[in-house]
Amino acid sequence: VPSKGLKAGLPVFRIPSIEFTNMKAMGAVISLAFIIAAIGLIESLLTLNLVGEITNRRGGASQECLAQGAANVVTGFFSGMGGGAKILPLPYHVLPRYGAYRRVKNR
Repeated sequence: VPSKGLKAGLPVFRIPSIEFTNMKAMGAVISLAFIIAAIGLIESLLTLNLVGEITNRRGGASQECLAQGAANVVTGFFSGMGGGAKILPLPYHVLPRYGAYRRVKNR
C-alpha cells in the first residue's frame, strides 16, 4: 500500500537550530517549557505514588525524575515529543479486576 507523506525507517538525529535574536520570546518559551515539564513530572510522581499504594511496592521518585527527564531530552533530538505517566489508564494496567493479569498488559 503506498503511503502519502509517511517515510519508513527510524528518525534522524539532529540538533535543532535556535536563533537567539529575540530574547523576550526565548524567555517566554523557556518559562513555558519549565512549567509544562513541572506539570508532567508532578503527574508522573502522583502516578508513581498511586501505583505504590495499590501494589504495596514503593518506586524511586528520584530515579523516575532522572529517567523521564533524560528520555524527554533525547526524544527532542529525534523530533519527538516528550511524555510521562498518566493517571487515567492506571487501573487497566495495575488492577486485576480491570484486566491486568501480568506485569505488562498485552491487549
